[in-house]
Amino acid sequence: MNKRLIRLKTISVMITLNSLLLFSVTVNAQMTPSKLFSTGMILQRNAIIPVWGKATAGDSVFVTFDSKVDTVKTDVNGKWKVTFPAMNAGGPYEMVLKSGTQVITYSDIYIGDVWLCSGQSNMELEVSTANNSAANIAAANDLLIRQCKVPKGLSATETDELAGAVWTKAVPANVGSFSAVSYYFARAMHAEATYKDIPIGILNVSYGGSRIETWMSEEMLGYDETDVVLAKGEPERQPTLAYNKMINPIKGFPIKGFIWYQGESNADNLDEAIVYGEQFKSLITNWRKIWGMGDLPFIWMQLPNQSTANVETSPQVWDAWPQLRAAQSRNLGLPNTRDVVLIDAGEVDIHPKNKEIVGERLSLAVRNLVYNENIIYTGPQYKSHTLLTGGKVQISFKNIGTGLLAKDSTNGGLKWFTIAGADGVLQKADAIIDGDNVIVSNASVANPAMVRYAWECNPSGVNFFNKENLPASPFMIDVVYNGFKINSFTATSTKIERGSFVTLKWKTSGNAITTLNGEVVDSISNIKLMPMDTIDYVLKIVDKNDPTIIETKSITVNVINPIPTIKLSTINGNVCAPNDLVSISADAKAPGGGTVSKVDFYLDGALLLEDTEAPYETTWTPTEVGNYKITAKVINAINDSAWAIPYMMYVNNLTKVRYEAESAVLTGVGSITSSTLCSNKKFMKLQEPFTLNFNKVNVDTAGTYQLIIRYQMTFDPSKQQILYINGSVYQTISFTAPDITTWMDYTLNVPLKAGINEIMFKNSWGWMSFDYIDVLGAIPTSSKIVHKDSNIKLYVNSDTDGTSNITYEITKSGNVKLDIFDMMGNLVLRVVDANKNAGKHTEALESKLTPGIYVAKIICNDEIQSQKFIIK
Repeated sequence: MNKRLIRLKTISVMITLNSLLLFSVTVNAQMTPSKLFSTGMILQRNAIIPVWGKATAGDSVFVTFDSKVDTVKTDVNGKWKVTFPAMNAGGPYEMVLKSGTQVITYSDIYIGDVWLCSGQSNMELEVSTANNSAANIAAANDLLIRQCKVPKGLSATETDELAGAVWTKAVPANVGSFSAVSYYFARAMHAEATYKDIPIGILNVSYGGSRIETWMSEEMLGYDETDVVLAKGEPERQPTLAYNKMINPIKGFPIKGFIWYQGESNADNLDEAIVYGEQFKSLITNWRKIWGMGDLPFIWMQLPNQSTANVETSPQVWDAWPQLRAAQSRNLGLPNTRDVVLIDAGEVDIHPKNKEIVGERLSLAVRNLVYNENIIYTGPQYKSHTLLTGGKVQISFKNIGTGLLAKDSTNGGLKWFTIAGADGVLQKADAIIDGDNVIVSNASVANPAMVRYAWECNPSGVNFFNKENLPASPFMIDVVYNGFKINSFTATSTKIERGSFVTLKWKTSGNAITTLNGEVVDSISNIKLMPMDTIDYVLKIVDKNDPTIIETKSITVNVINPIPTIKLSTINGNVCAPNDLVSISADAKAPGGGTVSKVDFYLDGALLLEDTEAPYETTWTPTEVGNYKITAKVINAINDSAWAIPYMMYVNNLTKVRYEAESAVLTGVGSITSSTLCSNKKFMKLQEPFTLNFNKVNVDTAGTYQLIIRYQMTFDPSKQQILYINGSVYQTISFTAPDITTWMDYTLNVPLKAGINEIMFKNSWGWMSFDYIDVLGAIPTSSKIVHKDSNIKLYVNSDTDGTSNITYEITKSGNVKLDIFDMMGNLVLRVVDANKNAGKHTEALESKLTPGIYVAKIICNDEIQSQKFIIK
């Protein structure tokens, strides 16, 4: 285009009609349909088919599809949209789009069922990564299964445009990159004769590590997302970002329904897990609302078993995963919903690789819910219970199929049932099948108050199924019926800072309608809210049979101005030498719409600087060896204040050599990332698996050296990584941080050999960032290393009683500085600082040294030599 325009300018005196036509093509070549539309796409059957995009404002756009033509003029923003009548399954078809002289043709289009498949890494996990990938990829040959992968993207504001999208067919060349869950679901559907000729489109809209909040708009969340940082700040976990970039641009694209596999990132702790149910309800109802196609089917994967098996002895020690499963399942009360129970299909790893069983079970749920097949689509689900004599509890179930089954049991017993009395102490229960019921008991629990089934993060080896080989869904029940009442209504706090969350929890019983401030809610649920002003929350239950029977409870949450926050950091790290310039910065904020008035920096309690404008920063140049405490105080506009966590600076004279992480040898998953807060303005961001090898650490003598590691968490603290020294495991380090936006220093002593050493980190958890490592006493690569032909030589006994002489030899006259340091770099003794003639010199130690390890360091004529020695 540019060459054509330049040519027109160059020969402007020769403009002809043809030239004008060329110019017209250039201007009108701006029609850009949504990237959802392309050759090979699948469009939803039995639904009006929209096609949209952008062009020059005021231009006409003509679209021909299946011999039908629709035309429209673009609006003032250049947007256009046409529609075509609903069609039955079939194809292939061709679509032609014209604007001016620009023509775009899409071919090989099919009409079928399109499923929006969303969630985090277990939805994103590809066929190539799942079990049996080689055989399944080689066997793939279904031209009527196609995937459109919406590129991963995040945006702080809503956008109408996708970063890109490509439709590909389920053939060996492509299927490896398909979502494994989605592909195996589609394959299972096509294995049934009834559906094998219906094209299936997979709209893969997934983002590994994402929380549910990132898939929701501000309206769905019910709070201003700009005031919130979730899960220590990972971008894919922040509110609205994936919705803005990946959902908003496709929300007009007709689909058959939603498939959801997410929840792991909201189950990091119990408080987050218990509020998932209301968040999930908001997502389901609002996604349906913005699609405008009624109560579209919504099917989700219940979180599988994960981590190591652990039987609890009391409730809610580690209930996050079972609580989130229960929160998911509470939404089965919404119309057109199903869940897929995977309590037997997980692994210790959070990414179970057996995705074929997931796809097959998903297809059963879809066939029952969407296509009205009278099939058993799930395993047993709790229905009701009865307290029997002798402390026994009889539990009845729905979805029992042709019968209940204690799978692979020699005595008919069921695993992972627990029972507790009023004390809440859980006991392993005897659980046996009795016809269509299960009888649960324990001889030591005479008056049962609670029964739980598979209420663990990983109830490995569950054996409670129906005879259709589908596992029972986990549950927890209160055995004793409490009548019509509000059993509990609590808040995590009744006094919060503006911009903070409060979690409300409640439990009601009886045949009642439960409302919270007039909104209908579940009888047992939890909700996470961000009130901006003091508010009364009223929980109300009304008897369904007699509306005059009412009970209410209220909680007042007082909202106050938030206290400001402040964090300190230095680019230098926390170790330097005298006369080094130390740059200190403070990240000071006044949440909730407040204003920072000033930041005061302090050095050992004395005011160093008062800074009234961002960025808040200062510098300091230490002149003497020692340990110094730096801190700072932030003050907001209404005179509230807060102190930063003190930052210790260690000033010593030992040579400090820095090895940048971006120059280390990386094996595995990681990337060099830019940051002005980091040394050399770069750092290494790592995921699992990785090894990061600093393989050029040079020291002159074998011994113990101080190692300072500059790191940042990129996942939840604290996490462990493995430290190797010269190929052998030295220790496992537990890295901690107040949050993942703060650079921290970890200091330890490590043994090094004379010469070149390797200091390597290997993931135990993964998800870590390194800026650099400093080694005190290492030899800088820029220094003149002492070789056998050096102009100076240092002789000191490696084992002395403290009164030995130190001998050195110089081949050229010059100033000699000979010092002795302890292993923390503190100057212990200055032996000599004077001009010396060439030759050999012997200096007596003037004072007796206490037992320990020391370093003698000599400098002469710009050359350096050091040697360790031991005082006994």
